[in-house]
Amino acid sequence: MRGLNTLIRLHKLKLTEKQRGLNELQSVAQGFLAEIRSLEEVAQSEAASPEAALETAHTLGSFVQASIIRRSTLQDSLSGVESQMTAIRDEVATAFRELKRYELIVAKRAAQTAVTERRRDRRAEDEIGMTIHRRKQGKISN
Repeated sequence: MRGLNTLIRLHKLKLTEKQRGLNELQSVAQGFLAEIRSLEEVAQSEAASPEAALETAHTLGSFVQASIIRRSTLQDSLSGVESQMTAIRDEVATAFRELKRYELIVAKRAAQTAVTERRRDRRAEDEIGMTIHRRKQGKISN
């Protein structure tokens, strides 16, 4: 039983570690999404302002091209993070199943121990009852 409790603690730590890693990747993915949205907003505002269009018309093409490259890079990074998140989700699910397996074993053993103790108690109570009955029978017949 002691060894199983150690295994449970170990698997809980592993599960917590994997969940922490998943949370970190999710925050990185959210950062990439925020950057992509910000980049799109800047590109739309640059293209939408007519007074800036005259002054910066010669640099607008370079800006758009740089924005497209940056967005593509962010999308690639986001795809990589999402694939890592998928792998870690699978690892979290596996770690959770292993943890539950050990917890169920401990619960099953505890239930078996409780049943054994109830049987032992019932036998002792039956023995006491029979002893009392015999004593009463002995007093009545004497």
